[in-house]
Amino acid sequence: MPEHGHRASPWPGRALGLAGFLVLGFFANAHAWLAGPATHAPGAAGDPVLFTWFLGYWAHFIASPGMWIHPGHWFVTREANWPAGANLLDNTSVPLVGILLAPVTWLAGPVVSLNLALSLGLATSGFGMFLLARHFGAGWLASFAAGLVFCIAGGVAESMSLGQVNVVCLGLLPLMLLVADKAIRCGANPHRMGFVFGLLVTAQFFVSTEVLAEAAICGIWALLVAGVLSWRALASWRG
Repeated sequence: MPEHGHRASPWPGRALGLAGFLVLGFFANAHAWLAGPATHAPGAAGDPVLFTWFLGYWAHFIASPGMWIHPGHWFVTREANWPAGANLLDNTSVPLVGILLAPVTWLAGPVVSLNLALSLGLATSGFGMFLLARHFGAGWLASFAAGLVFCIAGGVAESMSLGQVNVVCLGLLPLMLLVADKAIRCGANPHRMGFVFGLLVTAQFFVSTEVLAEAAICGIWALLVAGVLSWRALASWRG
């Protein structure tokens, strides 16, 4: 028991939650890991093949310094849709995921990176919602349940079965809400929280512009609803 006046450290609970979601992430993709992660992946032929190519492309990009000095090669490539080329930001190219997993791709191949991205994507999505629920005062079990619901109702588990990396990696969205609440409601340093929020938005942009746009639309509607409710409450109080 902690001494009176001292709060127990939140880190053991967080570590246990992360471990639980990691187990869940790898269990949800157990078929690929057991059958051979270098040759098997979930989903139909289209999406897994596309994401495997993108992960391989970013590993190739990192290993080719000659491509770095030409900004036009960063997000536009002629290695797809030749000879016209393709704008990688117009596609689900998940550049941040591909760059982070480049060492895995070099060592084990892009199919292993795909399976790892799916498993870790589900795990971090659930863990992100777990942290958000804990921030709002929910207990450990309730927070873990919130992470599970987010993975299921949020479409993460379904997208994992289809091999869609961009929709599986949603863990940054709950963290954005957490940071915004700390800045607005909890009185945290607004400059620091604004900087962190900007980093999270930038990271999400390089994971999925589609998901970021959908989150922005939801955020705008939430702000409008909150503004209307606040105005009505103020009018009623004055009234």
